[in-house]
Amino acid sequence: MQLVREQPQEEESTVRIHARDPYPLTAPTWVLSEDRPRFTAESPKWNSHSLVYAPLNLDRLQQWIDAGRIDTSHVITMKDLVDSRAIHQIKDGVKLLADGKEKFHSKIRIDVSRASNEAIKTIEQNGGQIVCSHYNKLAMRLLLKPQKFVPPYPRRARPSPKLMSYYTSDEHRGYLSPSYSGVYQSFLEDMHGRGVCVSPNGQGRIES
Repeated sequence: MQLVREQPQEEESTVRIHARDPYPLTAPTWVLSEDRPRFTAESPKWNSHSLVYAPLNLDRLQQWIDAGRIDTSHVITMKDLVDSRAIHQIKDGVKLLADGKEKFHSKIRIDVSRASNEAIKTIEQNGGQIVCSHYNKLAMRLLLKPQKFVPPYPRRARPSPKLMSYYTSDEHRGYLSPSYSGVYQSFLEDMHGRGVCVSPNGQGRIES
């Protein structure tokens, strides 16, 4: 079947272009003859800037706690999850999920990037606390590999406008929310007390 070249429709207000113009203002489309449907080429629809969160289920977290691989006497950080191999790799953060929630029974304090509503409910029903906090890429690298940095430490960036609504929400236990920012301050004090690098001032304050 032969392909024929179809010139674009011309509006009255546009400049007429000769068919042999090697540099047309509007790229022509290609259609099949015999009134077949027009072919169009589109770019893949994916967002190169989307964030990737490593999933962690409650049953796996409980298994690691029972095995003594995670210490519940301190705030459980994402660094603790990586060091214990509960999670093998973190790109943009960790999302806590409720799979296996019926097996979870520990009282913990935990700092993750995101959490499902059921996971939050299960943690709190067992007397624990959870806060979801944002780490930009540089701050995440500082958290996971502090040995690669020397003072003064880089400032931890606040969430972008697109993410701000999540981290200022009480429902999501956001670290900047009215009801849970104080809880996160106590988390930071615990982290700094054992040398976890989360801010440049070293005093457990959220960067402004």
